Amino acid sequence: MAVKIRLQRTGMPKQASYRVVVCDAREPRGGAVLENIGHYSPYKHDKPLDINLESYHNWVAKGAQPTDAVKRLIKSLRKKGRDTAKENAKADAGIVPREKPPAGTPLVEVAPVDQETTTATEDTELGLN
Repeated sequence: MAVKIRLQRTGMPKQASYRVVVCDAREPRGGAVLENIGHYSPYKHDKPLDINLESYHNWVAKGAQPTDAVKRLIKSLRKKGRDTAKENAKADAGIVPREKPPAGTPLVEVAPVDQETTTATEDTELGLN
């Protein structure tokens, strides 16, 4: 059985919203669904895309083929940094992101300049010594 991860159109005319579904490739657009893994609402501005990435990765590991549209949506999620499956895997492995130092903090410590050495050198260069 060929399994696809694709968009299933829902909503009113001229106000489309989509479900991200896993289904048999031979089923029609509104046909039987194996699993509903998310939704995409292009007209919503606060949260237009919500996909369960853990389920997505499980289905892809089992051999499901995402369509081009779903690939683009997943890519945009990753670009925005919402791939929580990767973050959870890093946390489980003990990988902790480095914190940036506060602004104005030097990255390398510089040894303080000795004033006596500086003035003695200047006196020698000027021929005063």
